[in-house]
Amino acid sequence: MNAASAARATASAPHLIDASHPAASATLRVRVPTRYLTTDGLPGLFVFPPDMAELATPINHFDNPVVTRLYRSEYHKYLD
Repeated sequence: MNAASAARATASAPHLIDASHPAASATLRVRVPTRYLTTDGLPGLFVFPPDMAELATPINHFDNPVVTRLYRSEYHKYLD
C-alpha cells in the first residue's frame, strides 16, 4: 500500500479508535488490499495476554521521568 492509498483508506475509515472509546472490532473491515491483515484477523488485534494488562502507573513527563525510574528499578530482573 502506498502513501496515497493509505491516506484514502484513513480518510474514508468510518471508525476511529482511541483509548477513550472501546473498539467495535466486530464491525471493522479491511477495505484496501493488504498482504497479511484480514477482516477475520482484526478482532484478535484487540486481545492482550495477562502480562500486558493495564497497570496503575504515574504519567511520564519530561520533568518527571517515570519510565526511566521504572526501567532502572526493574531491568536487573531480566539482564543480571
